[in-house]
Amino acid sequence: IERNFKHITNTDEVDRNRYSEKLEICFQELSSLDKYALIFECLHGAKKIEDWHRQFFNYHRFLGNKMEEYKISGSNEEFKNLLSIAQALGCIDRFCTIILADNGFHALHRQHQIEIARMSREAYNMVIDYIMKGKYANADLALSDIIENSSNSKYLTQIKHDLQCSLSKMMKNTQTWAHSLDGKIERDEDNRNKIREINENIEKIRIVLNRHRIMKLMDEQMKKDIQNFENEINQILSKAILNGLQSIELFININHFLEAEQYMKNLLRLQRELADYYTSKLVENKTEELKTRLNTLANDILQLYDFEDINNYAKNPPRDLLDLLKKASSGGYARYAQAYSSLMERIRVNFSLAIDKVCDNSTRDRSAKIRSIKHAFYFLPDELKTVFQLQIDQLNQLNTNQQQLIEFD
Repeated sequence: IERNFKHITNTDEVDRNRYSEKLEICFQELSSLDKYALIFECLHGAKKIEDWHRQFFNYHRFLGNKMEEYKISGSNEEFKNLLSIAQALGCIDRFCTIILADNGFHALHRQHQIEIARMSREAYNMVIDYIMKGKYANADLALSDIIENSSNSKYLTQIKHDLQCSLSKMMKNTQTWAHSLDGKIERDEDNRNKIREINENIEKIRIVLNRHRIMKLMDEQMKKDIQNFENEINQILSKAILNGLQSIELFININHFLEAEQYMKNLLRLQRELADYYTSKLVENKTEELKTRLNTLANDILQLYDFEDINNYAKNPPRDLLDLLKKASSGGYARYAQAYSSLMERIRVNFSLAIDKVCDNSTRDRSAKIRSIKHAFYFLPDELKTVFQLQIDQLNQLNTNQQQLIEFD
């Protein structure tokens, strides 16, 4: 009797029904021994029953007071635990009618069942409200006030329905936002609202995964969807970011420096904002590769383009490259200004040398060289056209004079 009573009244016990049945059997056996007067007397049966009656009476009073205390203080978990004890001890009521009369443990349990029903209704309304607002941690906490029994099954069924609908909608919206970034993730600076929503929803799913009451409510397919959600978002974002990095690489390859710099700036900001909720080694490596290329791009341009042969100006117009460098410099990327100045001076020197060489050529070659210089002149930036315009005019005059001499001869 003592062992089973201790198990039932232990607040950490989870299976009181098993000990309740054993306690009833043990007390029934003790009480039935009074049919054997001699044995009952030798075992001090009457005194044992009297002692247990006193202990049950005292515990009944303690239990009632404690339940009132927990009800007033709002300690719902503790209150429900004591209610479970009262229900389990109801098995001894029929042996304690002398001391408890009609106010036994069953009566104590029934008395507070009304309070439990009220708490469950209030908790249900709170849970539904929290789910609607996406406050899943609060919903999980409020769920603790709903006892899982047949009378509350309708509450739990409705909560499960609303919870799964809410989570499904949130995950679909998040996937839609993530997909919408593909193709423009590097262009739009105004992606912050979408990124914030994605981060917040990933965090909500993480919270749900760590709340056992909510997880226990959901069916297996929903659990799988939630467990796979973050990985799916990772894959969608990785694809979008890699496509953005490919666009940046294309701009680098065609010397669109400003676009490459701006898009990389956007992507780096986005990756910082996603840092706590997204990771991809492939994206990380590609990002570092392009960052390195951009950091050395201005110097690489000086190595790649010497503009020594003016006959190649039509194929690789200096004007176009210088315009792109100037555009990047004006856009706030100062390192391109030095490359612009260096190339401008290099082209000026090379073009000037080409003009000087014309005068040294034989009369037969001079006309062809002048035509070549005039053709290359077209691809110079406006600043250099102004510098060389007078010399081009002089070459035109020289060419005209040469033609007149040939005709005179």
